[in-house]
Amino acid sequence: MDIANLMKAIGVKMTPFEVAQGITVYIKLPSVSKYSECSDPYKTIFYCVVDEEGKQIFDSAEQIENKVDMTVQVKLNQEISRLFVEAMNIEDVESK
Repeated sequence: MDIANLMKAIGVKMTPFEVAQGITVYIKLPSVSKYSECSDPYKTIFYCVVDEEGKQIFDSAEQIENKVDMTVQVKLNQEISRLFVEAMNIEDVESK
């Protein structure tokens, strides 16, 4: 088995998202252990929005709540929600 191909198929995906012209962040769905911590919009953004290397951008959920414009918060949450729905689409999962 080719491990590189396996990891390419099942590894962590990062989806680019342009928050403003020329400014791109990446959406990475949380690990199973962090999923339960995505209990509100601010924590969801905190755990799911990363830089091009996969590192968290924000210092805390409170930073997002207090310092990120509401329109940007809504756009980020909508994109994260879209990716969650897409990732959990059972019909797209192949089974044998």
